Amino acid sequence: MPADGRLIVGRIGRPHGVRGECYVDLLTDREDRLAVGARLWAKDREIVVAAARPHNARWLVTFEGFDRTLCERMTGAE
Repeated sequence: MPADGRLIVGRIGRPHGVRGECYVDLLTDREDRLAVGARLWAKDREIVVAAARPHNARWLVTFEGFDRTLCERMTGAE
């Protein structure tokens, strides 16, 4: 667990497509953590889930305000 007391929900992976969807490796069995409107933190930035859907063993997640470039910059963030 990080020193700031936050829980690690998952890790942002590479972008998928050109519209800003990101692969996310969910590290919890609580899928509701990716519910629309969920507020998460990555790289000291608050991000909000706009859409999420399972895709094979991972999730495809759209975060509000993300485009492909921002998703690339956030790759690897927990």
